[in-house]
Amino acid sequence: MSKTRLHRNQYGLGSVCTLLVCKHWQAVVKSSWNTVKSLQFADICHSFGSGLTDVTFMSILMRGCHNVTWLDLSVGCNLLTDWAIEMIGHKCLKLERLDASRMRATNSSLKVLGQGCKKLKWICLARCLDVGEKGLWWLFTSCTQLEYVDVHENNRLTGQCFHQLGPSIHTMKLNGCNKLKNIGLQYLSEKCSLLSFLDISDCLLLSDMAFNLKFSNLKTLNSRRINRDLKPTGLKYISEYKQLVELDLTLSHHVSDDVLLAISKGCTLLKSINLTSCYTHVTTTGIGHLAKCAYLQILVISYLCTVEDIAIKDIALNGQLRKLLVIGCTGLRDPGTTFFSSCDSSTTL
Repeated sequence: MSKTRLHRNQYGLGSVCTLLVCKHWQAVVKSSWNTVKSLQFADICHSFGSGLTDVTFMSILMRGCHNVTWLDLSVGCNLLTDWAIEMIGHKCLKLERLDASRMRATNSSLKVLGQGCKKLKWICLARCLDVGEKGLWWLFTSCTQLEYVDVHENNRLTGQCFHQLGPSIHTMKLNGCNKLKNIGLQYLSEKCSLLSFLDISDCLLLSDMAFNLKFSNLKTLNSRRINRDLKPTGLKYISEYKQLVELDLTLSHHVSDDVLLAISKGCTLLKSINLTSCYTHVTTTGIGHLAKCAYLQILVISYLCTVEDIAIKDIALNGQLRKLLVIGCTGLRDPGTTFFSSCDSSTTL
């Protein structure tokens, strides 16, 4: 009798216990999905065979990702379609941050996304080639808490949709939006008083008017390779950005000595300036004007062939310079490096 009971315990009750443990573990695993706050697929897409598809992505969301606040689809998700964007709008209602770079998002899918994810604060739609004004209009209308927007290299964006932006925006990355017009920046200046970072590099339709706008809190301005028809008088308006700390004017051939004089007088808090290849109208005199920026720490003047050592003497004497990049500056000689003995901080040449 005892032998029979032992046998049943081993093969009967044991099997039941194993089954119960498996169901219990399954419940634990399933419930754990509700604690997931972020999802990133960069390192695990190989686990899905040929790649992450809409069906697989949907099955993941159906597991209970209701508390996800950060979703990164920028790497390894090239098989996803606009349907996946719509599913995010239906399932991730607490989402605050979304990186959908290079995805096949559309105007209609952004409408659904905005209606569902009203808590969005950070969004990247870089190189989303099917997204246009209408889709961004719907998104900005619904997501009034947005703080960070990256839509760089969008060839459909003119900026009309910026009229719907909320007041919390502090960062706008618009580089490569070659159809962006002045009216877009006008809306930014009117609607986004907290804007502190603006990248309008390669926005070839912007004119002087784009710089003659009120950005009272702007601290970083990237304006590389701007419109060749822009006049130096337009760039002088940058001097009105009193809070500016970082300025990049790489390959902006309309920068002149007078422009640098205006900037040095107006942007007294400037800590970093990049003038790479602004060789057309910038001379030793213009670089010398930057000595008025008492807090200047980073100076990049590569390929300004006519600049001489004296140009950086007074800047170095301010004692703040930490980095000087002078690639291709054939007018500089070895004695120029002696000026760094006046710098209190360690300086990189």
